Amino acid sequence: ITDEVSYEGLIPGVEYELKGKLYDKSTGDPLKVDLDGNGTLDEVTASKKFTPTDPSGKETLEFTFPAAALAGHAVVVFEDLYQDSKKIATHSDITDVGQTTEIPQFKTTATDKLDGDKIIDANVGAVIVDTIKYYNLTPGKTYKAEGTLMDKATGNPILIDGKQVTASKEFKPTTATGTVDIEFGPFDATTLAGSKAVAFEKVYDVTAGGVLIGTHEDITDVDQTVDLEGIRTTATFTDGSKVLKTTTQVVIEDVVEYFGLDTTKTYTLQGTLMDKATGKQILVNGSPIVGSASFQPTASSGSEKVFLSFDVTPLVPALNNPNEPYTLEIVVFEKLYIGTTFIAGHEDINDGGQTVTVIPPVKAPKPLVDIEKWSCDSGHPVGDHDTFDDARALDAETDHQICFTITNIGTEPLVMIKVSDKLIAGVNELENISCDFTKAVDPNQVNSVPANQSLTLVGVNEWKAYVPAGGTAQETPTTGTEWNGPLLVGASFDCTATLPGLSVGQTHSDTATVEGVGFWSGIPVIDSDDWHGLPPEEDSPTTPHIPFTGLSDGMLPLAGIGFMAVIVGFAARRFGRRS
Repeated sequence: ITDEVSYEGLIPGVEYELKGKLYDKSTGDPLKVDLDGNGTLDEVTASKKFTPTDPSGKETLEFTFPAAALAGHAVVVFEDLYQDSKKIATHSDITDVGQTTEIPQFKTTATDKLDGDKIIDANVGAVIVDTIKYYNLTPGKTYKAEGTLMDKATGNPILIDGKQVTASKEFKPTTATGTVDIEFGPFDATTLAGSKAVAFEKVYDVTAGGVLIGTHEDITDVDQTVDLEGIRTTATFTDGSKVLKTTTQVVIEDVVEYFGLDTTKTYTLQGTLMDKATGKQILVNGSPIVGSASFQPTASSGSEKVFLSFDVTPLVPALNNPNEPYTLEIVVFEKLYIGTTFIAGHEDINDGGQTVTVIPPVKAPKPLVDIEKWSCDSGHPVGDHDTFDDARALDAETDHQICFTITNIGTEPLVMIKVSDKLIAGVNELENISCDFTKAVDPNQVNSVPANQSLTLVGVNEWKAYVPAGGTAQETPTTGTEWNGPLLVGASFDCTATLPGLSVGQTHSDTATVEGVGFWSGIPVIDSDDWHGLPPEEDSPTTPHIPFTGLSDGMLPLAGIGFMAVIVGFAARRFGRRS
């Protein structure tokens, strides 16, 4: 920085000393920098002795210091004048524009000239555009930007046929802040597939004789970096479409264009399906969906197809809102190998060319529920004694275990589940009715519940449970008869109850009921199932023993007739009770 100092009223022939110091305008404190590169921060000062020949005149002071770390800062020069080591004048105003210099600052962003993204086809004719944003330049002056492409992996300049890839451009800013583009290329990038290029920039003040005024050279800067890839992919379904409505088996056809390959070598393409919403691999039954193709190119540039087949059904969430149907955007990531050596890749989650969309059809919401009830020791359907004619014969004074199974047989999840039982004939209400709702919770579906459906993450299985308006979240209960849900389509849970033992001559009939509400439609549903038990039968009377003493042969037929009459009468009595 050169500071020109004007003075008046000095004595000609007398020696004076001019001393200056730089201040940081943002803090008002003396500017401190590492002048010697040893890590020690020192103040930036300058001084000059002079003997004026006239009372008025001008002198200059030059401040030289490393300013790379000060890009964008405003620096103010303070000046003091001494005579015989005594300060006789000063100019120290932190707000004085005339004393202030703003240090230029530069930021750069490198992109593909072809489509403006950060991925460059590693082929002949590659062009990288580096947009330089500048601050604190002087309008009307001439500047020159010079750039060099660097290999991110090595930190060295990229060489094509032994030469660096460079670019330069002169420009005259019309405002202190603005942008200027410089282009690297076109150049042959076929040998750079799989590498990353970083654009380093230097800016010179041409008007001031080519003085370097700023740099932007950060090998880790993402904005300065582009990926040089040897492949580019376009994914469609086999019918050529980008959108498919299905819940069945589908096949994605990924056309992979390649550049700069060696015709004497065998390559392998490996594709993987990614979920655009999450940026993660799509898993079916815990396994990623992959496809591959091996080939030996007949030319350095060409194309190859990779097919990826999978079943959409497991990917459709259990709670698929018919008003906001689930949509799966699939991005195909491709990698190119020679053996196990990675050569190039095309993995851009935002690339429309790599993306296809699956929209599973949604059934109209129709809430339905089923309850089945049976004797636990017989199982279902054998123990389903839902008519009196098929009533269960029970042991006297013995408790009997009753089982229930509740299943969602509709097309939408159910919430606000309630199970109950009512005695409709005979004696003894069911006791200790209890349901284990955790059987209806599928741990594989924990991420499928839409976030905007009043659901929350609770429970040991981290299931997202339905929370009614004004209610609170609850863990999935293992006992009780009520559950907020959701009971997913096709899911079921079990309940048990105890029928206290019946005495001789008693009967029992009851109805089990389940109630719920459609998750999407809000329509209430109900279903019932009866169960009947017959009382234990009385013991048969003992037949009297008739001794044969004194019985003549002529009395035998009469005795036989009498005995038959007893049997018939007893049978008639049994039959009458049964009916």
